[in-house]
Amino acid sequence: MTEYLDELVGAELAQVWFVRDHLQLIFEDDRESLSLQCYAWPRVQTGSTQIHVGGVGYRDALCEAIGQRVSGVNSSRGITITLTDRTFVLMPNADDLVGPEIAMLHSHGSGSGWTVWRPGEDSFEYLA
Repeated sequence: MTEYLDELVGAELAQVWFVRDHLQLIFEDDRESLSLQCYAWPRVQTGSTQIHVGGVGYRDALCEAIGQRVSGVNSSRGITITLTDRTFVLMPNADDLVGPEIAMLHSHGSGSGWTVWRPGEDSFEYLA
């Protein structure tokens, strides 16, 4: 699953959508746009500070990342997306799960496709 996530590297966070029960992050580069739907809410790390959904400044911490490029991703345990000055960490515990999927990445472009992450699989084996 990491290879598909690698397509985010170099892409710019273009939009942040707060949907009724999930978060959608839209990334764009010269080739395509990529949409990451998070059905569990990611933490936002800036320096030594971590902000969780519902915390003061959570929405601002996400939206202030618009225009920043992805410099790295990691999916060895959960999903980590590193931007210029902050990191999005999607590593839910069992209480954070609201459905059968944790996240879905969809590519809109020449290499269109998608992948889904579920509890107990791949990056989220720890939730088995």
